[in-house]
Amino acid sequence: MNEKDGHYSYTPMALIGSIPINYDIYPPAKAGDGDLAGWLENVAQKDLDDLHYTLLPGKPTIQEIRSVRLYSVGVKDAAGKQWVANYVAYTRSDGQIRYGRVIESPLSSLKPT
Repeated sequence: MNEKDGHYSYTPMALIGSIPINYDIYPPAKAGDGDLAGWLENVAQKDLDDLHYTLLPGKPTIQEIRSVRLYSVGVKDAAGKQWVANYVAYTRSDGQIRYGRVIESPLSSLKPT
């Protein structure tokens, strides 16, 4: 696991066969106008732009699970490889937002039938 300024990054070795999964946890962030879903979508879109990912056709999945927000979207990297980018956020008791990112192969998110 790597850490820099409160940002933790982890890529396990061959967690699911040879399909890579990247985990990132970010330091607490200041809340915006109180709309966690909108805040998370804006952060995710900026992050994906910074990573040079292109959104795939279709709408992102935005879910509320109790006080946690989940934002998931298909993306394509500069080399044309497709990924699923998942962002999760919640508001802490001090009003700051804690969030993380998981980028995975679309194959790792499929459930066996």
